[in-house]
Amino acid sequence: MSENSASSYLNKAKADLNEAFNDRFISDNPAKRVKGIKVNDNSKEYLLIEEVRKLHSTPCELPLLKNAFMFSCLTDLRWSDVQKLLWKEMVYSEAEGRHKIHYTQKKTKAAEYLPISAEAYQLLCQRKDDDTRVFKGLKCSAWNNLHLARWVMDAGINKKITFHCARHTYATLL
Repeated sequence: MSENSASSYLNKAKADLNEAFNDRFISDNPAKRVKGIKVNDNSKEYLLIEEVRKLHSTPCELPLLKNAFMFSCLTDLRWSDVQKLLWKEMVYSEAEGRHKIHYTQKKTKAAEYLPISAEAYQLLCQRKDDDTRVFKGLKCSAWNNLHLARWVMDAGINKKITFHCARHTYATLL
């Protein structure tokens, strides 16, 4: 487990002990005697707009992976949400003149209404039945991670890019 994860778990346990002590469920608070775990400052990897453009123009052995990654860069969707996205969740708003994604986040279970750009929508294949996955066949695997790394290298980008970096890219570009 990373030090940052250990620190997070310890802080949650200490918060629970503090609450139990404050609510008088326990008479002694052992959390006061436990030192915290120092958190490492992990810089988050992301792509610059020039690098996103390089990736877009660089062929990838798995075009589905390329489109899914680029879609995530333009929408902020997590791997799990990109993977499970259904065509019925893609809605066109006549009033706004653009597409939106109406979906439930897999991680948080929160309902989301996300307008997407025309560029993001163009990354999608031809629309299929409502209950069909948009990125049908996209599976989480070391094989995909290897292809992602190879594609990034082929584009001449010297960074350790994971699928999650697409979310950091979206936030940075925003």
